[in-house]
This record gives sequence, structure tokens and C-alpha cells, in this order.
Amino acid sequence: MAAQAIEVLSSEASWREQLFAGLNLSEEDILWAYQVRDTGLQAMIFILLILLMSRLFWFLHFRKERLITLTYPGGKKVAAPPGTTILDISKLGNIPHASVCGGRGRCSTCRVRITSGGDQIAPPSDHELTVLKRVGASEGTRLACQVPAMSDMTVTPLLADKSPSHRSSFARPAYLQGREKDIGILFADLRSFTKFSESKLPYDVVFVINQYFRHMGEAIEKSGGHLDKFIGDGVMALFGLEDSSDQAAQKALSAAKEMAIALEQMNQSLKSDLGEPLRIGIGLHMGQTIIGEMGYGKATSITAIGDAVNTASRLEA
Repeated sequence: MAAQAIEVLSSEASWREQLFAGLNLSEEDILWAYQVRDTGLQAMIFILLILLMSRLFWFLHFRKERLITLTYPGGKKVAAPPGTTILDISKLGNIPHASVCGGRGRCSTCRVRITSGGDQIAPPSDHELTVLKRVGASEGTRLACQVPAMSDMTVTPLLADKSPSHRSSFARPAYLQGREKDIGILFADLRSFTKFSESKLPYDVVFVINQYFRHMGEAIEKSGGHLDKFIGDGVMALFGLEDSSDQAAQKALSAAKEMAIALEQMNQSLKSDLGEPLRIGIGLHMGQTIIGEMGYGKATSITAIGDAVNTASRLEA
């Protein structure tokens, strides 16, 4: 508080003159004091600048000494601190590099071939070896997300990323990124619908088929299933994407029952237009499939592939 009061008073010339007069200071003494103050302030600023510049120099010097360099096809080089994974270095250098699972070692899309400088990297873990063996990877192939680069290397990404960014996939369900799982598969198909459509106007056919799809879709969703797709006058649905096998089986059976009930209600409401009741065949099967988001562009959707899917389709037929 006293210092602040003196600072305020010293801004007044009359107060300063009175102070200097009380101290018996001559003009030369006062001028010398101001010069000492200004010189000291300049010296302090200069010393601080020297310290800042020296610290910046040593930081850049030692950082440069510690960086390792990865060379990619086409001669592009990317520098990064040792211990950074090859996948992260690719991202730093904006190198196209696929990684469907988001760099968690759950797929093989980020694999690279290390053509030189791989002597100092750690051998692959059991998990990485399992993935590499499964895809029949050749010698020198590694998963970029699992390899911390410790020295200069030359690498070649085997799958260039030409798809949109996968960063959004972290907040999405795991099954969208591709996984193996036992699920329930349901196929349903209208019987003799081709014969029915031949005797109707196109508008009437579209009206009836849309009513059918709505009823079947509601029955599947009511039972906790995922409506995969409509195939002509057929329906494909998946059960247990995030459930146990027992729950998947129960939901699939429940959906089949609800679909039969919904079709009967539809037949009653459209009795005057149908001529004869619509009938459906339903095929159900449980088995291991590969599920994930598949397709291209706007035709991308969640679906399943595998022998279990084919079996369910044949059972429906």
C-alpha cells in the first residue's frame, strides 16, 4: 500500500521537487539517479532476452537431435519424436493411411511394409502376430498402430486411405467398425407376389408392398431387431448386434411371431383389394457372422456376411 501511495505521489512534479530538496540532492545527483534506473532496467531486459533466446536455441537444438524421420513412397519425409507410432506419424504428415478400427489393433488396414531401419523396433506382440497371421502378411509387414518408431525408417502403407476420416468412429458402436459375432438372422419373403403384381396396376402394387414393408419393419423393430434391408419383396433383419446369443435368439423368434400377426392384420385391412391373403416364408438362423458398416457412398449400411446369412436365406426359400 505504501509503495502504491508513493507511486501516485511521484507522478506530481511538485512532490518530487520537495522530496529532492529535503534530501539535499543537486541536479547532477538527480540526473545520475535517473540514468542508473534507466540503465538497470535496460540491462535487466537485455539479460532476460539473452536467457530466453538461449533457452529457445537449446530447445530447438536438442529437439532436432531427438527427432527421427520416416520416409514414405515418393520421397516424402515426416519427422517426429521417438516412440511415436508409425500411424500417428503418418497423421502428422498428412500421409494417406487407412485405419478402420481407429488405431486400436483390431483390424489389419493400417499395415505397412518396413523396407529399411526396422532393426531397433520391438518384435510384434502376440495380439499383433494374430492379426498378421490371419491376413497372411509377408515378412517385414507390421501394424502401423502397434509399432513405435525408434529410429529413421522407410515404410510403405499397404492400404492408402481414400475414404472419409475415421475419427468419428470412436464415438460410434464398436460393431460398425467390423467384428465377428454370433447373431440371429431373419429372412422373410412374400409368396406368389409376382403373380399378384401381374394382375394389379403399378400404383396398387407399390401401395401394397409399402404397407407390407411398414408392417414387417414395425414388427422387427418392436422385437428389438435391426432392419437390414428390403430385397425386392423380401426382408432381411439382424438380431443381437449388442446382445447375447440367447437374447438374439429370443428376439428373432419374437419378431417372426410379430410379423405373422402383423401380416394377418394387414390381410384383414386390405381384404377387399388383395383377392387372396398374402403369405410369407420366414427363415431364421443363428451363427457367427462378420458385421459392420459396408457399402459405398449413400448405399452404406450396417449388414452381416458369412455362411450363417446364406443358411438363413436358404431356410427361408
